[in-house]
Amino acid sequence: MSQYPLVTVVTATRNRKQLLERLIQSVIAQTYKNVEHVVVDGLSNDGTQELLARYEKKYRLRWISEKDRNQVEAINKGLRMAQGEYVTVTHDDDYWLPEGIAVLMKEAVRVPDADIIYGDSWGEYADGNRVRRRYRRYTLDDMLNRGYQIPQDGSIFRRSWLPNVGYLDERIEYVPEYELFLRIMRSHGTVRHIPEVTSVGGLHEEKKSWVGAKRSWDETWTVNRKHGGRFFSPFTLLFVKNRYLRGFAGAVKMKFPKLFQYAKRRARTPEY
Repeated sequence: MSQYPLVTVVTATRNRKQLLERLIQSVIAQTYKNVEHVVVDGLSNDGTQELLARYEKKYRLRWISEKDRNQVEAINKGLRMAQGEYVTVTHDDDYWLPEGIAVLMKEAVRVPDADIIYGDSWGEYADGNRVRRRYRRYTLDDMLNRGYQIPQDGSIFRRSWLPNVGYLDERIEYVPEYELFLRIMRSHGTVRHIPEVTSVGGLHEEKKSWVGAKRSWDETWTVNRKHGGRFFSPFTLLFVKNRYLRGFAGAVKMKFPKLFQYAKRRARTPEY
């Protein structure tokens, strides 16, 4: 391995020009300089193509704009265009801290057999407030039976795995990276975690995994069962809670708002 292996940032986008420009600027600002950016645009009509044409001479950017079936197909196009020894899938509503990729690649050089490397991240709300999302080094058992997932934002993985285990499954719309990481780990890929914040993930009302939360949990369940997750496990309890109980509580709250207001007041009233 060279001292500074090439890293490819892959982004799929459509009609999110302002968010995409923020991501582009974060890639340009990386202190780790051996980075290329591959952007796959889904025929945006908001000026995204003009934005990309303006930036393509300012840094190592390659991009295409064409119709795709879904976001996952677009990401796969980008992964096939990638030339880096390591790749990262960075959505257009996420972005990197200036030292982010350098932190991960320092570990990649230090531990040459590392296949997936990730750090912590900030979750950033629309009003600018942030919450730190702390992770640890997850095992296959953590991923299958304890409800943990390696984050998509702020993670890199070795591109050489893709011809061996396959690209993202385009039938999986919400958790394709989770499923890909499971394939790598089940094939004895090694995982490293760095307890430093490397990226910022957008938390907003239009976030795909929030808008389609039920479908996201359904897909997670299907992927989990496919890869051998145990039925009697903490993950199953987490799935039931998030897929069914939260939805039920929300429906009751909408139907009987005064009941919830009363319960909230009672919870705040100290008892002597």
